[in-house]
Amino acid sequence: MESNSDGSADSLLRFTLAASEALFKPQADKPTLESITDATIGNKAVKADDAEVPTHLWDGRIKASAPEGAGSSLDSCRELELRVFRCALYLEYRLPCVNLRPDWNSMEQKKGRYCLNKLRRDADILWHASETSFFEYHAGSRLHFFRWPTKYKSMARDGIPIMFEKPGLSKKQQQSEFKDPDVQEQVRSKILKVIRRRYMIRAHTTFNIKSLIKYFAVPKGLSDIRIVYNATASGQWFEQSCLGSLLLAAYH
Repeated sequence: MESNSDGSADSLLRFTLAASEALFKPQADKPTLESITDATIGNKAVKADDAEVPTHLWDGRIKASAPEGAGSSLDSCRELELRVFRCALYLEYRLPCVNLRPDWNSMEQKKGRYCLNKLRRDADILWHASETSFFEYHAGSRLHFFRWPTKYKSMARDGIPIMFEKPGLSKKQQQSEFKDPDVQEQVRSKILKVIRRRYMIRAHTTFNIKSLIKYFAVPKGLSDIRIVYNATASGQWFEQSCLGSLLLAAYH
């Protein structure tokens, strides 16, 4: 039994070393940055958002240097790593809650430091991680801020507040439809994808919407589009930081 166990451990070690060597060792025929740049300038064959990840390229790189038969365990190794990742992320979320309030999972909803709304926002990170595969965030992602310094955790989770010197503008002009029906359908698909990933939530009676953000589509590659969210069309405008604005701010 001991020899079998030692043999399995030795095989796993050799597989890990071979995979690392195959992925990170320098190659003589590796293209230079200049050649990659020259080849991509003017190339419109940009990868579409819904294109599948070419996993065979990763697998082939490892199998070329791995022990015979070891390549068949790649999917199992990836699944194991995902489980470890999700388990560690859950512990990062749960342990601080237990240390602060042992009854954190049975608290009544209330206004205050440890209200359930904040716990739900923290738990949203776990939801994104649960829908993640080894190569892709199928349900999007959120910043894992659990190990951030305490003074920055709220800002990392909720975002940096925007300060106004006076009340902001309020415009609720409805988004106009696109003339091209194909583009209209693509835009609809992109917006639904954002909603499914919880980057955008549906408005309900508890929200006080002050302004609507408009958007437009620009071509991406041969058949795909990219959505650009244009907040300036709703009256909000922020100057992009540059050397001139920095010197002006320092002067005042």
